Amino acid sequence: MDFKIGQYWPSNSIFHRLDARAKIFALIVLLIALLQLSDPLSLAIYTAVSLAFLKIAKIPFKILLQSFKNVLFIVLFAFFMNLFFRPETELIIWRLGPFRLSREGIATACLMSLRILLLVFNSTFFLSLTTRARALADALEKLLSPLKFFKIPVGELALMMSISLRFIPTLIDESDKIIKAQASRGGDLDSGSFLKKAKAFVIILVPLFVTAIKRAGDLALAMEVRGYKGSEGRTSLNESKLTVQDYLFMFAILLLTGLLLQARFINFKWSL
Repeated sequence: MDFKIGQYWPSNSIFHRLDARAKIFALIVLLIALLQLSDPLSLAIYTAVSLAFLKIAKIPFKILLQSFKNVLFIVLFAFFMNLFFRPETELIIWRLGPFRLSREGIATACLMSLRILLLVFNSTFFLSLTTRARALADALEKLLSPLKFFKIPVGELALMMSISLRFIPTLIDESDKIIKAQASRGGDLDSGSFLKKAKAFVIILVPLFVTAIKRAGDLALAMEVRGYKGSEGRTSLNESKLTVQDYLFMFAILLLTGLLLQARFINFKWSL
């Protein structure tokens, strides 16, 4: 199976049974913690816990690697930018024109790349791999419900976000089909200068935008036929409620974050 980022992976794990609001809370807390961690010990623990989540959710490790494939360019770009373009004040190991290699640059490049990978993993894990689009939309609507006081269409915003996440793998599939179709017609997207490659990708972007607009029109028509007229007065077939399991999970995430920050603090004291 060729997994695309944004897809749901069906399973009967504890993570799949958790309420979507608990998973959104966990994601926010973990991402805030990720931004605070910079020492090897804390990041190693964070990475080990993330991999443990994957094992508990009964999701194959190859799915994780396939999801990283979609953001490989961003990771490599961030790695090389931090590796070779550091301030002049640092100890330079190697220099060639505008490129400078330093110990701090190597450490920062590895740290930034790992942060991006962990950010993508946690976002994919909690928002798509273990959560259906409908459950995510309902959770977002409930979390943003206080904004209804300011006449903000919370239901429509939540639906838009869930639809956007749902169509990410669909658009990736469409782009793959267009690339293969253009290649079969003699289109060359791999050779030539960077500018030539950029111009060649226009033949991919135009039909991709046309397809996306057509899908949006079909979806809007389908929603209209089914009587969708906004979230006002709309009810859910299955009302989700936070259970004891959800509260225990959120408490465990807070406890884990506290331990990670404590490990960071201890490691910082040792470094002094």
